Amino acid sequence: MNWLKQKWFNVLIIAFLLGEFIFSKDWFFIEILFYVLIIKMFLEADLSKNLWVYLSIAIWGTFFSVFGLAIYGNYFLVYGDHAPGWLVFLRSSSGVAICLGLLFAGIIITSSKKA
Repeated sequence: MNWLKQKWFNVLIIAFLLGEFIFSKDWFFIEILFYVLIIKMFLEADLSKNLWVYLSIAIWGTFFSVFGLAIYGNYFLVYGDHAPGWLVFLRSSSGVAICLGLLFAGIIITSSKKA
């Protein structure tokens, strides 16, 4: 019971995201929950300063690559049935969740006191 008193906000967020998933049947909320838990795990980990720098470089590099592919696909490639599979994925809610998750992870990890 003491653990629940300390972590009540985390439990509330997890319950809200799981409830939204059950209500809307969209994986977006589960992906957001997954990203939040991964970011929380990295912030609680005891890594050296070099690993924090490498981790932030990898996250920002991946974010700009995915974001650049999305911009390229939306402005220069076709819509409809002839669009490539990766572009259809990036235009879906899962692609948006990946971009937002990488953006927030990059911001949080580079602004943490450990980096």
